Amino acid sequence: MSWHPGRDEEGAQRLEVTFHAEGDGTRLEIVHSGWEKLGDEERIDAALAGYDEGWDMVLVRYVA
Repeated sequence: MSWHPGRDEEGAQRLEVTFHAEGDGTRLEIVHSGWEKLGDEERIDAALAGYDEGWDMVLVRYVA
């Protein structure tokens, strides 16, 4: 899917979400790409740092 929360569609990144059966549960795999669309290296680094924490906060809700 395209991913551009709070940004114009031209800067959209790509999310690929896959669910894998694993034992009695499910493993979720997310591939987040298209970082170069954010522009310069400083902006990309800032976004990467934010998503490192952000995805954890989002995904922990699914575990519960």
